[in-house]
Amino acid sequence: MKSRILLFVAMLLLAGKAYAQYEPTTTWPYLYQDFTAGELQPLNSAARQGMFNIHIPHGCLHFIDGEMIRELSAAEVFSAKIGNDFYLCAGGRLMRVLAQSGNVYVLENSDVDMNQLNSTGGAYGSSSTTLATTALSSFENTVSGAAATNHMQLKSSKDDGKILPIVSKKYILFPGRLVYAAKKDVMEIDGLEQSMTAAFLKEQKIKWKEDASLLKLGVFLNDKLNGK
Repeated sequence: MKSRILLFVAMLLLAGKAYAQYEPTTTWPYLYQDFTAGELQPLNSAARQGMFNIHIPHGCLHFIDGEMIRELSAAEVFSAKIGNDFYLCAGGRLMRVLAQSGNVYVLENSDVDMNQLNSTGGAYGSSSTTLATTALSSFENTVSGAAATNHMQLKSSKDDGKILPIVSKKYILFPGRLVYAAKKDVMEIDGLEQSMTAAFLKEQKIKWKEDASLLKLGVFLNDKLNGK
């Protein structure tokens, strides 16, 4: 009986470890735990299949080329599908599409929380003033533009770095505008009548953390600013 209990506990521990949430590190600063099959749609060429990942600090696409990891800047990419996730280039970064209605999108941008990273300077053996540049220095020097690094070598060191704190922010994208999804930013949009916007927010009970609600707001903003 005791052995069965111990076996059950061991299975629970293994299951918990298997489903532990992935956390990017300074030696593997990627949005995904590994490179994932997907499709790239460049700006000026045909779509192509490949193995892709999002480099969080750069906000750009990395892909496997033979045994090497290479980089495409966000400016070279129109869109990318990684696994079941879809990304668009907006504001110079690749952002994940959370909701869409026509040419209106709710996007999520993931980036390194530099304030939190700097606040843990002692844990990294660096002062807060130098941490931002030293924590990612190894990666900045290996994968950039035409430069490349070996995929398996980098993957083997993914657990050697420190955990990167990630902050995610939502944006509303529609033709001619990329707006941070916060009431203050929406109310300050040029060319938008504040009283009308305030009335819409109140009447529709816009919830700033809900994608469907933000999409409804995006459609309203697009209609008012693009003459519909």
